[in-house]
Amino acid sequence: MTFSIAKTRSKLETLRDTKPTGKPVQKLAGVWVDELASLGKAITLCRECKRKFNFRAYDYEQRKLCPMWDEVIGECDGCKTGPLWCQLFTKRNCHGI
Repeated sequence: MTFSIAKTRSKLETLRDTKPTGKPVQKLAGVWVDELASLGKAITLCRECKRKFNFRAYDYEQRKLCPMWDEVIGECDGCKTGPLWCQLFTKRNCHGI
């Protein structure tokens, strides 16, 4: 007969093994937005976070999905608040949206 001893796991080990979604907890919001921009992903930012993001430095442009509104409803990639009205930024040569 073989016996197995179950090892109790700490909360830190359990959290480390779960798949992260969104911005990692240890990273600052500005660093996370910079990483999204360097990967060429679409970025949604609230009005407060938009002031801190220099979208022209990453060759991004503000997108309007509707001619009457320049904002979309979503979660801010900078401060993770939402859903609220956010600005949508995409790479300048991205015409698929």
